[in-house]
This record gives sequence, C-alpha cells and structure tokens, in this order.
Amino acid sequence: MMKAEYKRDMNHNYLILYQEEPVDTASYQVRMLVGNVIPSVLKCRMQGVDGQLMVYYDITSRQPLASLFEDKKLNHEDLRLVFGGFIQVMEEMSGKTGAAAGIHVCGSGKKRIILLLFAWV
Repeated sequence: MMKAEYKRDMNHNYLILYQEEPVDTASYQVRMLVGNVIPSVLKCRMQGVDGQLMVYYDITSRQPLASLFEDKKLNHEDLRLVFGGFIQVMEEMSGKTGAAAGIHVCGSGKKRIILLLFAWV
C-alpha cells in the first residue's frame, strides 16, 4: 500500500511517497517516472533509505487542491481550471506510455494546476 508523508528542510517542502513492498527500480514505469520530464507534472527524485525506495516531490509553494477550496465552493471557472490541468497533462503525455497508479493535484496560487503522477509495479 502506498504511503505518503511530508517533510520540510530549511528551504523546501517535500511530499515523499513509499510503499512497504519492494519496488523494481529497473521497471519501465519507474524509469518513465524519473526519466521523463513532462512540464505540468512535478519532477521527482528517488532515494533508497534502509532498503526502501522513496520518491521525493518538491512541493515548495504548492497547496493541496482540498485546502484551496476549504473555505469556498468550487465554481465553474475552478472546475474548468482543474479539468484543464488534467487535459494538459494528458496531451503532454500523448505518445508516452506508462500507467499511473495515482494522481495528486496541487495548485500554486489560483491560476496554475500542477499534476503529480506516480507509478509502482
């Protein structure tokens, strides 16, 4: 099962994803995740700690979508922005293959939606 935690250092905030089962780091999905740069998807780096693979995403200056709309309702323009972000990522990924096991959506301000994809084998 996928687990997530948040860490902060002096200058950055990170979302760290990991699972208890071993991950095949030579798998196509893991190589796609780390090696391909898709503009609307947060870049990640992988790090092995005590035999466990951890995927680090720099989420400095990002907010979870849920916190952006904690105090207000989604309106028409907000929904267009969210779905537009999904469409943008799918267009940028066209021609690239690989399965995503999950998607996190983050926002930076009100105008930009960043999608973060992760895949495990």
